[in-house]
Amino acid sequence: MFTHFHLDHTADFPALIKSSFFGNRTKDLPVFGPEGNQLLPSTQQFITRLFDENQGVWPYMSDYLPSSNSNEYKLQPHTIKLQPRAEKAVYKDTELALSTIPVHHGSLPALAWKVTVGNKSVVISGDMSGQYQTLPKLANKTDLLIAHHAVPEGAQGVARRLHMPPSVIGNIAKMAHVKQLVLSHRMLRTLGKEQESLNVIRKYYTGKISFANDLSCYAL
Repeated sequence: MFTHFHLDHTADFPALIKSSFFGNRTKDLPVFGPEGNQLLPSTQQFITRLFDENQGVWPYMSDYLPSSNSNEYKLQPHTIKLQPRAEKAVYKDTELALSTIPVHHGSLPALAWKVTVGNKSVVISGDMSGQYQTLPKLANKTDLLIAHHAVPEGAQGVARRLHMPPSVIGNIAKMAHVKQLVLSHRMLRTLGKEQESLNVIRKYYTGKISFANDLSCYAL
């Protein structure tokens, strides 16, 4: 699942696909993400531009494209259209279900995601400003909301147009009645300001709050 195609949210993808060569994967891999615009590719374009055998950045990886006749498992890209601004179910099998909703990230196509396994769910906000006011619907009563905490309270300009400050995060968690909140995508702008952010969020949300660190695990 891709929330959007900014570099810091996509750069690891080719390496992850290459690493699977050394594993035992045989099942095709569905890949879901937003449509494109003049600034960013769509999900299908993104994968094609990486691995196309003629014009891709890494054409030797073209065996993973659906058009290949190789014995490798295949990437199955699915571009999710952003309108209307409503929750959309995009995948379901016997183990999990995926649904998504558009979120505002400036002029860039962006999605938030909900992963449901059994009776438990996790919602990932992705980068977003909160302007569309769609995340509370997707995150309603979720067990865990992972909210991107990239800017501090009082952020202005481009940073604020692209990201939600702690007050917006707290209000969304309150409106959605989430059971647990994890603050991820922590940047230099927010590192060292954890108590300040926590104080703002606590004005709205009284549930469990954690600041994400690499390799952290959270019980549902």
